Amino acid sequence: MKLCSFLGGAGSLPEKGILYRSKNGRVIDTGRSELIMDLDKIPYPSYDKIEFMKYASQIQRESVDRPREMPYARIVTSRGCPFSCCFCEVGKISGKRVRLRSLENVAGEIELLKDRYGIKSILFDDDNLIVDKNRAKNLFKMMIDKRYDLKWNAPTLALYNLDEEMIGLMKDSGCQFVNVAIESGVERVLKDIIHKPLNLKQGKKMIKKLKEYSIDTAANFVIGFPGETWNEIRQTIKFAEETEVDYVKIAIATPLPNTELYRVAKDGGHIVRGFRFDRHLWTEGWIKTSEFEPKDLKILRAYEWDRINFTDSDRRNKIAEMMGITEKRLNEIRRNTLDTAK
Repeated sequence: MKLCSFLGGAGSLPEKGILYRSKNGRVIDTGRSELIMDLDKIPYPSYDKIEFMKYASQIQRESVDRPREMPYARIVTSRGCPFSCCFCEVGKISGKRVRLRSLENVAGEIELLKDRYGIKSILFDDDNLIVDKNRAKNLFKMMIDKRYDLKWNAPTLALYNLDEEMIGLMKDSGCQFVNVAIESGVERVLKDIIHKPLNLKQGKKMIKKLKEYSIDTAANFVIGFPGETWNEIRQTIKFAEETEVDYVKIAIATPLPNTELYRVAKDGGHIVRGFRFDRHLWTEGWIKTSEFEPKDLKILRAYEWDRINFTDSDRRNKIAEMMGITEKRLNEIRRNTLDTAK
């Protein structure tokens, strides 16, 4: 808010919490400001200050994560995640301490969006929407009790906190799609390298339940960590296929700044020459070890992604439907992806 005031000519430049480039090209880092603990004190976004319907009535990106009905809105009901996945920057950006908006506060924003803009669906953009299981269940119960009749998606969801009661509430409150974060199909990699509190057997069980409740599913997997063997990478690919989610995403581990992955990769001499934070892509390999080279990861990722998702015609049709595109357009995306791996 202070920065907006400064940019509008109504205040001074904030002393903390911003990073900018000076006129002589020097990067100035003022250090992070204190975390906002009471999120209810933050005003609702000033939707009337922008052409909201321009954003709410069109898809910005062809993706299975897309809102299924429009107009739609993106809402954040909490900030922070207490876990420490080695590649994730959320702890540095939003903080490890979880802060929750009150359900009354969330309801107020939803009702504002329904009344003013007639939204039909929501994307929940929380760092970890169901980190507090009781609160998440109460959120979904509130949506049911208030009869919002809204569809919603969760582009990222912590699989390890799901149970059948929650899945039932999700479905009844309008959930159409979730993207679950699995990352690896190898328990050792999850525990010793990524530090993700996920039991793979339980994870498979919850994916099966999601499908039983007719909730579309996608899953994230990440390959190419220092300390991960080539055989373990292949095991992750095999596990990804066995989950039977509707869509499998495979990313290559990227050493983002201020993460444990970056420190381990840098200290071990695993980051390839020429790596730049402002040019990185999760489809590219930037880490090399005695087990793999970046090109190995790039080729494997592209061709296994294509094989798992698109070999079966029924699956292709399902994914095209989830993305809201024709099969012809889907085939163009596939070809472009495979071409980049050559």
